[in-house]
Amino acid sequence: MDGRTLDGKVESTAGGVGRNLADCLARLHQNPFFVSSVGAREHAQALLSKMKHMDTSGIKIVADARTATCIVVLDHCGECLFVIGDMDIHDSLVPEQVEAHRSIMSAAPLVVIDGNIPLKSLDRIFHLCSEKRIPVWFEPTDLSRAMRPFQASPMWRSALAYASPNMNELRVMHNAVFGTDFQLSEGLGDNLEGILNECLALGIPLLDHSMHTLVVTLGPHGALLITKLCSESYFPTGQDSIPTGKPRAIYYPAPKPGKIVSVSGAGDCFAAGMIGSILKGLQPDECIRSGQRAALLSLASHLAVPNTISPNVIYSTENSNFLSPVSMVL
Repeated sequence: MDGRTLDGKVESTAGGVGRNLADCLARLHQNPFFVSSVGAREHAQALLSKMKHMDTSGIKIVADARTATCIVVLDHCGECLFVIGDMDIHDSLVPEQVEAHRSIMSAAPLVVIDGNIPLKSLDRIFHLCSEKRIPVWFEPTDLSRAMRPFQASPMWRSALAYASPNMNELRVMHNAVFGTDFQLSEGLGDNLEGILNECLALGIPLLDHSMHTLVVTLGPHGALLITKLCSESYFPTGQDSIPTGKPRAIYYPAPKPGKIVSVSGAGDCFAAGMIGSILKGLQPDECIRSGQRAALLSLASHLAVPNTISPNVIYSTENSNFLSPVSMVL
C-alpha cells in the first residue's frame, strides 16, 4: 500500500449482528425486542430511520458517543477481505440495562445474544435466563468475540442452549471451553469430509450441560446440525421439556446461489430464518431450510438484511432447490 486512491464501489447498509437478527425476525413477523445502544449524533438517526418496522424501545441513546460503525471490504466476488469496526459503544450496554428489561426477557420464548455484549451483562443475562428457564441462542459475531460467553461466568452452562458459529468461530469456542489450541484457517477448502469430521470433533464435546444444539455454518458447503435432542424432537423454546439422547449430526448441503453480491449479513439471516421457524414450531429440517432461504436473499443484496425477506418466502414449502440432508454416522 503506497497511499494511492483505489477504485471501488461504496454501499451503505444498516448492520450489526444483533441488529441484523432483530431486523430479519421483525420481517418474519416475530416481534423481537431489541436491546442495544446508539450514540446521540446524526448517524444514529440515520440508522434508526431504517428500523421503523422494528420495536426499538429497548435501544438506549448515549450522549457524546459514536454509534457502532463498520467498514467491510469485499473482493470482486462479494467475499469479505477484512472489517474495520468502531465498537466502543457496546461497553455502555451495562447490567442495569439488561435488568431494566427483566420482565420482557422473562416472558420471552428465546433470548438471542451476539458477541458484542460486555461480560458482566452476559453474566446477568445468563443468571436471568437460568432462573426463568429460558434458552439462550449465541451468534458469535466475530473471531475476537466468539469466546465471550465462556469468559463471563460458569452460568453459561445452565442457560446457553443454541449456538450458530462458522468453522473458525467453532474452533475459538472449543479452545475457550477446553483450553485447546486448534488453529484457525483462512478458508474452508474443498475437503468436505475433513471439514465435517473436524466440526464433529470440536462440536460434540460442547454439547454438555444446557447446550443441546450447534448449527455450524459452512459457507458454500452448507450447514451441519450437531445436537443431542432426540430425533423426534422439535427445537425447544421457553420452558419446553428437552428430550435428549446421544449426539447426532445432520449435514445440509447448500442450495445453489445466484450471483453473490455480498456475504455480509448472510450468516445473521441464516440464524434469524432458523430462529423464526423454531418459534413457529416448524420441523427441524424446515427450520434449517428457512435459514438457508434467508441467507440466499442476503447473499444477493448489498443490504445485510434485504427487504425481500418475508414470511411467505422464508417459510415456503418449495424445496426443489434443496438437496436432501445427510445423517452422519458418529
